[in-house]
Amino acid sequence: MFAFVLLAGFLVIIYCLAILAIKILMLCNNCAEEDAKKMIADWWQGNVSGQPKIAYELSNDNNYSREVYSSVEGIIGEARYNELCKLDEWSRALVFNDRHSGYPTVQITVNSSDKSEARRLQRILESITRRHILSYGDPANAKVLSFWSKDRVLCLPMLIIAYSRNGEEKAMLDRIEQDRLNELARRCAVRQGNFRV
Repeated sequence: MFAFVLLAGFLVIIYCLAILAIKILMLCNNCAEEDAKKMIADWWQGNVSGQPKIAYELSNDNNYSREVYSSVEGIIGEARYNELCKLDEWSRALVFNDRHSGYPTVQITVNSSDKSEARRLQRILESITRRHILSYGDPANAKVLSFWSKDRVLCLPMLIIAYSRNGEEKAMLDRIEQDRLNELARRCAVRQGNFRV
């Protein structure tokens, strides 16, 4: 009987400490209760349980893939989407996940018909990616950048979405974003004739 009372007391103390830890995290990080609980769960998994923490990968998220596919089909139409699906059978054309220079990317090959459709695709797919990264990753270090390139195999436009899940990856994306802004400012200045390169 004494052992049962001792165990119950021990469990009550652990519960109170967990509630206190959640409240402290909410105050220190100015976050919601669910975020604080997720931080504690992540800490427990990475430090106490002995199991390594698995970094979130979009390539393993079936909900992300389904949402991307349905968005692409909704924007470009069923006929062009079916053409991409046929190409995807032998070339992984539609969505390809990769690590590029230390940060993860999702490469989506899409045959967009004009610039407004391309901008719409970029905005929507970047938004979907950002939402998934914020839901499963570290909100403080989550960043998403996207830009258009060309698929070398299929010679079709390819949207590259780079994302970060930790501070190191975010620092890389911050540098890329700053370099792109500097290049844009330089081009604008050259066009306006302010200086020559």
